Amino acid sequence: MEQIKKQQIINTAMRIFKEKGYFAASMQDIAEACSMAKGSIYKVFPSKEDLFTGVFTFVHHTMFEQARELDRSLRLAGDPPKEILRRKIEFQLQYMLENHFFTSEFKELPITANENFQVEWKKKRAAFLTWHRDCFYEAYCD
Repeated sequence: MEQIKKQQIINTAMRIFKEKGYFAASMQDIAEACSMAKGSIYKVFPSKEDLFTGVFTFVHHTMFEQARELDRSLRLAGDPPKEILRRKIEFQLQYMLENHFFTSEFKELPITANENFQVEWKKKRAAFLTWHRDCFYEAYCD
C-alpha cells in the first residue's frame, strides 16, 4: 500500500512539475491533485527537494528499464549491432524530449544544492556514461 501511495505521489508530482515548473509547483498543489493531505505527502517525501529527487530518480530508472527491454527485443529480432545502436540513440533522444523537464542539467534550480539530489544525479550520470560506452563497444568492437 505504501509503495502504491509513493508511486501515486511521484506520478502526480511529475505532472505538476511539468505543468507549473519547479518553483510554481507547491506541495499543496501536489497533495490536492493526489486527493491527499499535505502531511501525508511529507510523510513519504520530507521536502519538495526530496520529492523532486524521487521523480528524477523514477524518470531515469524507467528510461534505463525501457532501454534494457528495447535491447532484448532488438537482439531477439537479430538486428545488427549498428542498427541496435541507432535504435538505442533514437530511443534515448525521444525519451529525453518527452521528459525534458527531468533530464536537463538543472543549473538554475536550487535542487542542485540538495545532497540527495546530488547523489542521484551522479548515479544517473555514471549510468549514462556506462550505457553509452557499452552501446558503442557492442556496435563497433564485438
